[in-house]
Amino acid sequence: MTSPPTTGIRHAPRDERTEGLRGFAALMVVYTHMLTPFPNVDPGYSVSPWFWNIEVSQGAVLLFFVLSGYVIGMTNHTAFNASAVASYARRRALRLVPLYLLAVAISVAACPTDSAATVVGNLLFLQNALPYGSWHFPLLTANPNLWSLNYEVLYYMLFVLVWATRRRWPFWLAGAAVLGAVGWRLPHGGTLLATYAAGWTFWLSGYGLAQARQEDANEPAHRLPWPSLLLLWVATWHLKPMWWFAHRFGLLPGESWMDYSFYDFIPACVALVMVTSGRRPRGYRLIAATALCLPVAFLLWQMIRGRLFGTAFNFNDGLCLLALALWWWRPSPNIFARLAPVGAISYAVYIFHSPLQQLVILQSWLPSGNVATFVLRCVLILALTATVAWLGEQRLQPWLRNRLLPPRARPGA
Repeated sequence: MTSPPTTGIRHAPRDERTEGLRGFAALMVVYTHMLTPFPNVDPGYSVSPWFWNIEVSQGAVLLFFVLSGYVIGMTNHTAFNASAVASYARRRALRLVPLYLLAVAISVAACPTDSAATVVGNLLFLQNALPYGSWHFPLLTANPNLWSLNYEVLYYMLFVLVWATRRRWPFWLAGAAVLGAVGWRLPHGGTLLATYAAGWTFWLSGYGLAQARQEDANEPAHRLPWPSLLLLWVATWHLKPMWWFAHRFGLLPGESWMDYSFYDFIPACVALVMVTSGRRPRGYRLIAATALCLPVAFLLWQMIRGRLFGTAFNFNDGLCLLALALWWWRPSPNIFARLAPVGAISYAVYIFHSPLQQLVILQSWLPSGNVATFVLRCVLILALTATVAWLGEQRLQPWLRNRLLPPRARPGA
């Protein structure tokens, strides 16, 4: 069933593999926050730093940006007009705001130490690690995850410009990439502008994947080596080749939440979305090859300089070598569909996990100090997060949609 032309929305069968990729990204954020090398779950115990080798928390958020742009690109295909924009804005607000307000309320209850201005700023999606000139709305103490919602809301608004000039999306992508690279040199807030532009580059990369002309994909002939790409996704985030070179030559802003040195992470993110979605734009092999060559070239450079492995085994170097060895192994990506139930509640998992974890940490009556107590607290955090996320996504959201959206504008899936 499709929606009327005025809605600006095209309903499509649920893509369970891409939904599963979104669930994977949410789990990586949860993993990072729980398995930190300092007491972040049990005040009397912390796990081995070894688990930090596969920490990809902010990288997972950047993958969320790519996925967000991709989904918006796939679901908004009708002509640009006032009615379509109004429907788009209504649906985005209903999707984000109710659960977001509830997450802010739980965050304040978990740690009621933030100022009234900070809480109001978060309610208005103004929270940011960087100031707006003389104004600054810090992140909530109990929920630093909400930083990305400030960016996401901005990108949803900027999409209206992209939508109005759909065929010029490469111009917007190139403009965002350039502004992210040079904007930090501008005075009076240039770093903030460059940070937003760098994140928008990820978002527009996903949108571009949805808009680009496709080759006649034919499974399994067009399968991508997703095990290798997944390993490279983790390795690239930790190796950060562009960041290393930019830092060495003094080409990075002094204070930045996100910058152009993350651009080397885009090919791996886009490649993973190509894996799960089946999208095959012209040049898709080049995108996958770039995801491979960037970290491997950095690895070779380390080898030339005699730094490979050093005095101890380097986990990320090992990931690159394993990815290279597995490059010709191209199994079916259907395994991602098993995480589709997590993907279906991933937004709520993301925004509720941190305050619920904080609530568990603060319970002094819970046992503490060893592996068993750490596991107990992890189970409680995961159970609370899954329950609240499921109630929010599968019960509250449908109830709100049924009452606030016209019947013909409700999603089919």
